[in-house]
Amino acid sequence: MKLLMENWRSYLNELKQLDEEFYFTSDEERANPLARKIVNLILKNLPSSGGAQSSELLQASGAEGIVLSLDDYRVIKMFHSIDNAAKNLPLVSKDVPETAQVYSVGKILLDQPVIYFKKGSTYTPTEAEATKEIFYIVMQRVKPDPYVYNYVELAYESFNRISYINLDKLVLLHNIEDEEIKSRTNEVFSKFMATLGEEYQAKYPNIETFLSTATRKQKNVITNQFSQFRKPKTKEFVFGADGRPVELKQLLLNYLGIMSTVPYAENLVNFLLNSEQFQKRPKKSFTSNTLREDLQDIMNLIKTLRIDKNIPWNDIHREQFGRNKKNDLIALDLGVKGDANMKAAASQFNKNVNKISTRGEQFKLLENKQKSSGVKVLNVFDFDGTLFDTPDADTGKKDYERAFKTQYPHKGWFGKEESLSDELDIPPIKSTNQFYRKLSQRPDSLTIVISDRAFFLKDRLSQFLSDRGYKFDDILLKKGNIGKGERLQDFWENHQDVQEINVFDDMESALDQYINLKDLYSIYRDDLQFNIYRVSNGAVRKIK
Repeated sequence: MKLLMENWRSYLNELKQLDEEFYFTSDEERANPLARKIVNLILKNLPSSGGAQSSELLQASGAEGIVLSLDDYRVIKMFHSIDNAAKNLPLVSKDVPETAQVYSVGKILLDQPVIYFKKGSTYTPTEAEATKEIFYIVMQRVKPDPYVYNYVELAYESFNRISYINLDKLVLLHNIEDEEIKSRTNEVFSKFMATLGEEYQAKYPNIETFLSTATRKQKNVITNQFSQFRKPKTKEFVFGADGRPVELKQLLLNYLGIMSTVPYAENLVNFLLNSEQFQKRPKKSFTSNTLREDLQDIMNLIKTLRIDKNIPWNDIHREQFGRNKKNDLIALDLGVKGDANMKAAASQFNKNVNKISTRGEQFKLLENKQKSSGVKVLNVFDFDGTLFDTPDADTGKKDYERAFKTQYPHKGWFGKEESLSDELDIPPIKSTNQFYRKLSQRPDSLTIVISDRAFFLKDRLSQFLSDRGYKFDDILLKKGNIGKGERLQDFWENHQDVQEINVFDDMESALDQYINLKDLYSIYRDDLQFNIYRVSNGAVRKIK
């Protein structure tokens, strides 16, 4: 840990702070940057805020935006346009711990226009488009790790870039049992012999002949001459074609079977892993790993994302690696471009809106959304199979026809009001009812239903529950493809003081969503008690 912190401080000192900021359009001198002021103002209004700030404040570049630290666990990315903000929506995932986690997105509305200006960029302040809307993404704060990929890449290039290798390394590569590699190393050797003259070329047409026939003195002479041959060849490579190298990314994707453009990838990577060069430790690192261990970590991360989880991580390079709280290697983002549908993207950011008055720089937050109400406990119940033992479609239709002595009039079941008919005598699940009675009595709690019943059944479902003595503060039904986990998150974000959540459901798919949500917030919410219960065969069991 001591080594990690020392290297992290060293890295922070090396960081060049970017001259990119938001300014009032009236600020011709660009003397009063606004981003930190705005963030400090809305910090307490951001969903699930409250993390302590003990680490150094962070200011850095992001993808088409500026990145500022909120606390030790989170950063906020701010964008001057919906186009740039939308590009960042798919860059990270809420439920993939191998990437930086997203907590919320939103929009800041200003009453005075500002510009986003990057000194040294292609556009000047006069060309920058003024805006009263700033879009943001709140996400996990991770430590960028530029070393891990960089040093592995440099070690690989010491075998690939001709200006980096010596004759001994070329021979080591030639000894790999792979015909393509032998052919390529002989090609480099032959080109080298040609620079020495026809006599040498005829005497040593390939590496095999040179090794078997040259005297020790001749080997020493030729080794020294190779050092002169390689110096100007900074753009020539052992593994490449048409002057283009086989880059580390390409090599690894081939080794893992994701690409098929480098037939010798497996043999070459295995050689690197076992080479003396890769047994060394890099000069700078956030771990005590050897280059071999770093390479294995990189490949494991690529395999997890690209193969195990089938996520198209396209943008693999040194700036895309970081360390989470546990110091595990993760991808900072995935390099996946955003949705072209700006209307859909904008709706995501409209979920959380903060209005700010900036007149005279007397910043004031204008509330336009429900503030925290002092609610400490949030109780969440599913309906079907959790609160009530509702019949499946086949059984329900038969029960309906028996009760009403007429044929059931629809094809569907759960999306119809008839499935909630009083005549069906749908029984409550006693064990869940006991939890409901106990938890809903707490004065600092809210109790809600989150069900995958269709949203247009809300009135009927509300009446059904009320008639049976159930009182809920809200009922969140399904509309579109918004899952239960996301509906809970949206509701929770309007009640920021919640410290305990109790969820009851019978469906594995829903329970998985709640587990992912718990894991997401547990990264920085040490104070949160998130209890998840499975309801099965009339019994309630805590699973997480």
